[in-house]
Parts: sequence; structure tokens; C-alpha cells
Amino acid sequence: MYYTTKEVAKILKCDPETVRRKIRSGKLKSIMIDGKHKISEESLVNMIKKYIKGIDVSNMNLEEILSIL
Repeated sequence: MYYTTKEVAKILKCDPETVRRKIRSGKLKSIMIDGKHKISEESLVNMIKKYIKGIDVSNMNLEEILSIL
């Protein structure tokens, strides 16, 4: 599944520009489709895992991770 920057921003409860900055800085991987960034669920999960400390989320999927945030 792929998400738009707006969808990722909604998931993370942040501004879409924050998501675009993460992409530009290399902290969030995306692909360009029709001139728009598309973020895979795997890329989103990998980025979130880097920011979570003190909880073992190594075997969790996106839904599970979001439920504990």
C-alpha cells in the first residue's frame, strides 16, 4: 500500500510539509508517481521505528505501532 504526503501527515498528525522535509532529508523514502510522492507502508513503518524508544516495535505493523502512540 502506498500513501500520499497528505495521508502520511494525517497518520502522523503533522503538516504535509513536515512529511516532505523528511523525504528531502532522506529520513523517509518515497517514489514519484505522476509527479507526486508516494510512500510505502514499509518506508513509513521503518521511519517511525527509528523514533520510538523504549518499546520493542521490531515485529509490529503500522496499525499496531499507531495503536501504542
